Amino acid sequence: MSERNMALLSQSEIDTLIAFLSGEKDNTAMSSEVLSQDSIDKLINLIRNTGDADEGLKLVLPVSVAEGEEINSFFRTSDDTYTDGCSYALCYEKRDGEVYISGRNSVSGKLVPIRPCDVTGDGEKWGRCVLPVLLKTVAQNFRLEIGQEALNAAAADYAEVVFGDANAVLPALYLG
Repeated sequence: MSERNMALLSQSEIDTLIAFLSGEKDNTAMSSEVLSQDSIDKLINLIRNTGDADEGLKLVLPVSVAEGEEINSFFRTSDDTYTDGCSYALCYEKRDGEVYISGRNSVSGKLVPIRPCDVTGDGEKWGRCVLPVLLKTVAQNFRLEIGQEALNAAAADYAEVVFGDANAVLPALYLG
């Protein structure tokens, strides 16, 4: 396997792979440049480095908290209404074409914004849409309760922005 390019798959590689795995096997659309040996090597590397095959692909984000620090410390320092024993639910909303993700304090109801820089270390805004699998990963990493309503909203927004139709069926890989 090639060790020189360990980058993740490009968007065109992902789209082609999804179309192929979904049964949309239009051989004219698959060029040797998209599903090259390097692309296959990257996919194998991605699968090998994301957990057991039985668990499927996982997206793991480096949450930017100090080593050994609890994830809940993010809320302790960000929420002046924090109390021990409270939990947080993930809130997903779209305002003026921008996605906003926050944790809602179960006791006070206060919304605590979660920005990309809080998750990966860079970026202040989520942009126009977020993959549902990314939303699930943020919820898991921050130990947030997440409802089907938030996942449905994220899926509809992503389908609208990427495919031009909020009702487009997203591949299972995008949904997590």
